Amino acid sequence: MTMRILLATVYPLPGGGGIWSFVSNLKEKLERKGHEVDILSTNKENTKAKILNTTISANFSSYEENVAHVLQTEQPGLPPGSFMYFWERQQHLFQSAVSEFSLEKYDIIHAQDITAALSLSRIKPPRVPLVTSVNGYLAGEIFYVWKSRYLYKTDEQLWSTPELQYCHEIEKQGCHASDRLHAASNWLTALLQGKYAVPSGKIHTFRYGIDIEKMQKGVQKAPVRKAADKKIILCMGRLVYLKGIHYLIEALFLLSKERKDWECWILGEGDMEDVLKEKCRTRGLTENVKFKGFIKDVGPVLRQADILVHPSLQETLPHTVIEAQVSGVPVIVSDAAAMPEMVKDGETGLVFPQGDSEALAQRISSLLKDSGKREALRDKALKWGKQYWDSAGMIENMEKLYLAAINEKQGG
Repeated sequence: MTMRILLATVYPLPGGGGIWSFVSNLKEKLERKGHEVDILSTNKENTKAKILNTTISANFSSYEENVAHVLQTEQPGLPPGSFMYFWERQQHLFQSAVSEFSLEKYDIIHAQDITAALSLSRIKPPRVPLVTSVNGYLAGEIFYVWKSRYLYKTDEQLWSTPELQYCHEIEKQGCHASDRLHAASNWLTALLQGKYAVPSGKIHTFRYGIDIEKMQKGVQKAPVRKAADKKIILCMGRLVYLKGIHYLIEALFLLSKERKDWECWILGEGDMEDVLKEKCRTRGLTENVKFKGFIKDVGPVLRQADILVHPSLQETLPHTVIEAQVSGVPVIVSDAAAMPEMVKDGETGLVFPQGDSEALAQRISSLLKDSGKREALRDKALKWGKQYWDSAGMIENMEKLYLAAINEKQGG
């Protein structure tokens, strides 16, 4: 069955994050199989909703006044400057703008985030099924934002804040507003069942996939070059508390006492950039730790790396780890969330306890001093990655998910 598919998110696309990697690959592979695929997103300035590569768009400004009135009427106690007001406003603006689009022409709508799922569930034609890829744990992500801002509060106090209670509620609503859910890891599936009471039959659990051939055939010139006498420790991700890069810097400080034949390249941008740079300065690491900013094509950089470190405090299945494995780069990941599902400790990479800089330093050191161990991990990770992350399995599973949702709507 040939399907007309809408992939939808409230986030701006195209972009450099995991959602864009997932969505662009999904579109390309589904179109190769004969399906028609559109991508709905916001623009970089967050001023409109649009269908990528078309003239179809709707400006948020047309709805600002009405949305403000709706929020004042329906939720009069919501402070205009609050986190909840911002999220509700974004949801209503997106919903209002997309209501101008012809959603009835699609066989299925595939949301990439909970906000898009909630918005689309209210305006889509009843006959069109809505499936949602739950690409992360929103409440958990906001928890770490709050943790970085309110250092004096306990975890229990943070979880009881109105903001985190709100995130929990909208995440639950978004899950139950969707006809079917896609979870990329067993960790996420258990979370959806445990925290949000989603029935197991509603969740389709299957991993992401990437275009391995394209990843390995990259011919672009490397934007940065390694020195011949330095081994490269690579870290890629947003420069935010959630990614745990502050723990990596502390580990590098410990490593620097032992050896100096390395550089750490940190790729990414974010709110903590100045804080992380200052931490490097105070630890005497400015010569060894280089902040390279955002780099769109990471293939040429990965091919120069000796180790990839991903010290995140919460992740589903980060694309940076996937890309490293299929590029033959040994990886060290924390044991947070779903990452142990990606790495077999001691076989296809190394795992360390999240937030433990000393343990991370020990693992980095063990790979730097033992080229044989690096090569063994590289070979096993590459072989395993080619089998595990091939996009063919993801596309097959996604088609099954779409057809199950369509048949369910049709009473089949």
